[in-house]
Amino acid sequence: MTFEDIIRAQQQAHAGDTSALSALLSDEFTWTSVSKSAVGIAERNKAMTLAWATSLPDRKISKARALLETDDVIVGEEHAHSDNMGDHVFMTFYRLSGGKIIELRHVRGVAPE
Repeated sequence: MTFEDIIRAQQQAHAGDTSALSALLSDEFTWTSVSKSAVGIAERNKAMTLAWATSLPDRKISKARALLETDDVIVGEEHAHSDNMGDHVFMTFYRLSGGKIIELRHVRGVAPE
């Protein structure tokens, strides 16, 4: 799995097809927002993550790059825009096991102009 695979699956989920993202996430998946969450939820499970992804059909990732990719960890940076959240940058940490994402931790901030 690569950061590019994750970004592609996210974009498909925002377009309404969660099959690729669902396949990447383990059943025990957790997503933790390290900074204050825009939606007031600091931790999500797999079902909540898939529901969130489909709730933002206008979210577009404009720039993404992997900072580190190993068999156990992927660290990345992504810039995204949605009408209700504006432009943000995310630093993401994915922990992998058995070819699945078991944990996502992220920090979100307003993107520089």
